[in-house]
Amino acid sequence: MGRKNRIYPKDWLIYKPYTVPDQVDRYYVGLANEVMNLLENSELSGFFSGHPALMRKAGMYFAMWFEDICSGVGIWRTVNEECVKRYGVLLPFYDMSEYYEGEVNVQDTALLLWNFLQIYNEHDSVINPENPGLMETACSLAGLFDGEYETAPENVRLYEFVHNPLVSDDWWKCRELIEWLHMSSYVFIDSVDELADSAEEQIDMNCGSANI
Repeated sequence: MGRKNRIYPKDWLIYKPYTVPDQVDRYYVGLANEVMNLLENSELSGFFSGHPALMRKAGMYFAMWFEDICSGVGIWRTVNEECVKRYGVLLPFYDMSEYYEGEVNVQDTALLLWNFLQIYNEHDSVINPENPGLMETACSLAGLFDGEYETAPENVRLYEFVHNPLVSDDWWKCRELIEWLHMSSYVFIDSVDELADSAEEQIDMNCGSANI
């Protein structure tokens, strides 16, 4: 990975409900850089070629998921529960006969990787969830996270933010949580991009109207 394309704490904090990093954040920033290095040397490296910002986003995307799993935040658990309601299984596409909730599974990294690639796919096509390159990279990612699982720190600040008991009674805290979940959590990693695109379209439309 080139020296210029690295993830720093300031990048990581864009997706956090606080503004000052601590040692836990620095750990996950380091892990996000490891993810970038893995992706750069994977079968999917061509997807990210020439897109350093997209590579950084992918590194943080996977590190945030792992942070959720290790900290018990519950976002991915909610995804599992919703999949059961919709599809009757914890995750779609993959064989779930050997799947351990709350731990690192290849099925998790495969679905996350497929979702990320599908969101940022520049071609008008559907990516095969069982694409060999995707599955090989998913296995490598699962191996990386599995090696860190027993020693990775919990992000207590993030857990307390999401599970703040005042949320049910304080409208502003509830709004703050909902805004973070929809604009800054890894599940909606593309929300900020969509908002920026929408704002740009509105500006262009308004400018066009003003010139009429």
